[in-house]
Amino acid sequence: MTIPEGRARLADAFAQAQDYHAAGQFAQALDVYALILGRLPDHVPTLVQRGLARQEAGDLDGAIADYDRAIAVEPTYGPAYYGRGWARGEQGDHAGELADAEQGLALDPENAGMYHRRRGHARHGLGDHAGAIAEYTHALDLDPDDEGTRYNRARCREDMGDLDAALADLDRVIALDATWGRALVARARVRLALGDAKGAHDDLSSATAHDPANAEAWYERGKLRERVKAYDEADADFARAGTLDKQYARRCDRGLVGNIGATIRWLWNN
Repeated sequence: MTIPEGRARLADAFAQAQDYHAAGQFAQALDVYALILGRLPDHVPTLVQRGLARQEAGDLDGAIADYDRAIAVEPTYGPAYYGRGWARGEQGDHAGELADAEQGLALDPENAGMYHRRRGHARHGLGDHAGAIAEYTHALDLDPDDEGTRYNRARCREDMGDLDAALADLDRVIALDATWGRALVARARVRLALGDAKGAHDDLSSATAHDPANAEAWYERGKLRERVKAYDEADADFARAGTLDKQYARRCDRGLVGNIGATIRWLWNN
């Protein structure tokens, strides 16, 4: 692919790259971003967008290199700090994530919600659960239907042992997006901890239907089925999970005694 001369043509190419990116076609998006940067090597929005594409494709070091370059060119561009903070968080550098989120918020207060979300994620990673909840709540005050932030707050509340509040958040998340596999698995885990084994099984079945590539959903449903001695069905779930992710490969312990009680036995017959 080549890009014709002219800023308008470059804008068209940028839009095309974003379309590829939104569709999850990261290789195609990265090819177009590279062509644009061949013409405009210091174009900060393209550097940031390429960083995001690299990050979503799993190239965290490449993403951080793009964000670093964008910040060197334009130190006041808030989204570059957001992106770099996100990548740092994925690498486990939550202190760096927090510093970038704070800098981004200072530079880009009109988009405060996303920086509070990033600060919440960083504080959670640093073990500051109360601080994380405060950040997520601030972000949700600005956008109550941000399911990603609400999901993160639910996970933090779960870690704190506040299961009822976590369940309320996850109920809202799933009302917004009933097909989100990770949220369904999270709600299943909370429901099971609260004694609702049938609800947990229903959520895991929904997760496997809507997100069949989610190995954890198959694995967790297999564990539930194993506990009620539905061994053949459990082994089928474990096999599917192991095919998707080798860390989940296992077979039933056929001597395992179900120990969750009448509630979990009831779910298998309903």
